[in-house]
Amino acid sequence: MNRSGTLQKVDLWYDWPKGRNFNIIQTQLGKLTYDLEWNNGTSFVFTSGADGDSCRVLHFDVGILRPNWLDGANYLGRRYFDGFLCNVWEKADFIWYYEDVDSKRPVFWAFYT
Repeated sequence: MNRSGTLQKVDLWYDWPKGRNFNIIQTQLGKLTYDLEWNNGTSFVFTSGADGDSCRVLHFDVGILRPNWLDGANYLGRRYFDGFLCNVWEKADFIWYYEDVDSKRPVFWAFYT
């Protein structure tokens, strides 16, 4: 679920050595959104469909997440989330990260502002 409360399925490909991150986002009953992010901070967000194509170019001052982005995070312990036993971290007073204990894969992110 995203910040607006709508259901989404997100497939993520993360390639730190080549400096790119690719998300394919499917909203329930909606278009596919493709989000290609580069380490230089440039992102291309595009959709394609019967009712037209769109592309936006965005720039963020930080590029994609570094592999060591959790360095300095506060470990909050283990909690269950959506049926997964997770390690939970909090970083920078606004990011909570849930990771599956067994596979080490992301289960949930929460950004608080």
